[in-house]
Amino acid sequence: MGATVEDIETWLGRPLPEPYRSFLAATPRHYLAGDQTLVYGLDNLVVRNETYRSRDHCPGHLMVADDSGGSAVVLSLASGILHRVGMGAMTEDCFKPVARDFAEWASRGFALPDE
Repeated sequence: MGATVEDIETWLGRPLPEPYRSFLAATPRHYLAGDQTLVYGLDNLVVRNETYRSRDHCPGHLMVADDSGGSAVVLSLASGILHRVGMGAMTEDCFKPVARDFAEWASRGFALPDE
């Protein structure tokens, strides 16, 4: 049996913001949106975040997706806002806005803004 949302929240040490929490609960496997955006599911969320050390580089944020080209999408655990950031420079000064919240981003088909 795989990870649960509660397992993820225990690993984070805090609750996930809605509506991301509900999406994740319903998404056990990663989700490929379009040709390149990989939205992480329960099966690979922790592994991706540990691999890229997102908690060290982006405190208070969770890497929830990537564009298959070197950029991550990070979710603010406090506000629910999503940003795009290069995986080689995962600091807030390099953030580019993606959406006000996960529901907005999902409603746009997980489209990422042009760089």
